[in-house]
Amino acid sequence: MPDDHRQLAEAYLAMLNQHDPDAVDRFVAVDYINHNPFVPDGREANRAFWAGFFAAFPDLQATMEDLVVARKAASQARPSTCAWSRPR
Repeated sequence: MPDDHRQLAEAYLAMLNQHDPDAVDRFVAVDYINHNPFVPDGREANRAFWAGFFAAFPDLQATMEDLVVARKAASQARPSTCAWSRPR
């Protein structure tokens, strides 16, 4: 896993733009505690979430316009564009 905040943010952005749910191996711990109430804890649940998300938004593209790093935390301004596609 990247230990630099910028590398971590770039890995996340690449996962979004490449629509690669397996990329979570690069930045989500196996025992990750998810703060999204709709996604269970753990890397595999996170991977499944992204697989469904990419199926629903097949043209998703994201950019990182700003990255703020303070101590052990990072936040990014990440505008995204996509159209919703009903799963078949």
